[in-house]
Amino acid sequence: MVGHTPGPWGDVHGIIQATNKYIIARIDAPIHLHNETTEANARLIAAAPDLLAALRAVIPALIILGDHIGNEFKGGNGQPAFDRCALIGAARAAIAKAEGTS
Repeated sequence: MVGHTPGPWGDVHGIIQATNKYIIARIDAPIHLHNETTEANARLIAAAPDLLAALRAVIPALIILGDHIGNEFKGGNGQPAFDRCALIGAARAAIAKAEGTS
């Protein structure tokens, strides 16, 4: 499967329609993009509301998780290491960007 065009995308121009035929985004895709890439971009845009909802839901979970493991998780048992505060900050920044408040 071909992936989406890596960001940052900056301003978006062109047209993508939801299944109800309403325009949900305008995009200018460069002509050199392959059809699979354009479709991957459309899937990513269509998933954006779900991704935003997931980020909003995960922040409280990460905060509660800190009460049990602290800020840094060293990894182990096949799990990657992470910095909980950095994850919360990245999620909040992505939400602010999506909402236009960054």
